[in-house]
Amino acid sequence: MPVLRKVKVAWVSVQKPNTQFEPAWEVQVTLSKDQAAALSAEAKSLHPKGIKLKKEDDGTFSIRFKRSVERKDGSGNENSPPACVGLDGKTPFTKLIGNGSICNVQYTLVPWNNKFGSGVTSDFKGIQVLEHVAYGVQDGEEFDNEASDDSADLEGKEEDDGFDDEDFK
Repeated sequence: MPVLRKVKVAWVSVQKPNTQFEPAWEVQVTLSKDQAAALSAEAKSLHPKGIKLKKEDDGTFSIRFKRSVERKDGSGNENSPPACVGLDGKTPFTKLIGNGSICNVQYTLVPWNNKFGSGVTSDFKGIQVLEHVAYGVQDGEEFDNEASDDSADLEGKEEDDGFDDEDFK
């Protein structure tokens, strides 16, 4: 099975599925130009349309790999959930994976054909965490002291909203 190596990941839902829409395990992967070209070539070998990649402002590409919790007929997905392992490739990784973690992502490209058309989709098979960034709610400690001359001028002053209390009597 193909593996994207040492990719930055975001929006990882592998310990439990994302249930915002259709319940699915998923991960967004950031790809270099070379990785994107290889993935596109692999997809085009299965179908002329290939697979859709999103081009980011910094010149990288991204793709979201998903694995539905249930099949379209309502039955369970026999291979769920995707594997999630640590550095040794064997020990289950149980911590929540934060944005910016570096991982290897295993997937399969699957050609599809139905009454609406045809194309290629991906099936998220597993993830190996290489460099873990903890997932968590930010608490504001990340802010630097950005005091400037303008902010010093605002300290101790009330904001003038242009209205006097007299206007509302």
